[in-house]
Amino acid sequence: MKRLFVLLAVLFLTAGNAFAVESGSVPTSEMPEVVEKVGGDAIVLEAVYYPIITATDIESWENAIGPSCYVFLDRVKNGKVKIGDDIGIDPSLPGLIESSTGEKFNADFPSLQKVKDLDVEIKILPAHKKTAKVLVFWTLRVTGQCLPWRLDERVCRTFAATANYKCIGNNVHTYVKVNGKLRPESKCTLQIPEMTNKSNESALYDPTITGTYVITKDNFPETKELPDKLNIEIYWENEGAMRVGSPKGMRNLIVNVIPYTRSEN
Repeated sequence: MKRLFVLLAVLFLTAGNAFAVESGSVPTSEMPEVVEKVGGDAIVLEAVYYPIITATDIESWENAIGPSCYVFLDRVKNGKVKIGDDIGIDPSLPGLIESSTGEKFNADFPSLQKVKDLDVEIKILPAHKKTAKVLVFWTLRVTGQCLPWRLDERVCRTFAATANYKCIGNNVHTYVKVNGKLRPESKCTLQIPEMTNKSNESALYDPTITGTYVITKDNFPETKELPDKLNIEIYWENEGAMRVGSPKGMRNLIVNVIPYTRSEN
């Protein structure tokens, strides 16, 4: 309850800034509507880039690591190669590398995905379509894992060496989508610091993305008013070599509809 009170206080402060250019009031008979949704199960976003893979303790140049394997290791040494990019070997080979957990990494997955349990539908009354302010507030706690990968035998028929994996700083972004349209200006970013597979999982002091966004009639220039309903969704995007996750129950979405009425001069 205390947490919710703090969040709502932030929302109303944000609202105060949004209303600074106008004079008006909230009708006493129409109190602000607040809707909150809390995330459920743990969710993940897969890696988008290959980690930096360094091979050490190589037993034999020709037999332990084949030529195509060296081409691959040379390509990923800077941590800037996207999964699915040309890595210098036969592109027709599927499943070039996989994680040590045995899970295949799909090069076709989108880096931007909906946070499956952070969405709400809000109704706007006809009297409020031109003046209401809809304040969106979300939090998303994130963790990162720099996974050890297993080189597929089609890249390296044998790999008699030790591989170390490093993931450089990994950005995670969140956005608001309103009635099916992504709002780029709502972008919020958190960077998970560089880590290695030996770090297991990131342990930031407070790895939480906090975002706010205000929806008004200006978001709908075609009609110059809010629609009857607002479908509000939160999306997140992975931009690094870590597998990014959000733990169970560690994210929420609060939408505050303020039936603001402009004063007559």
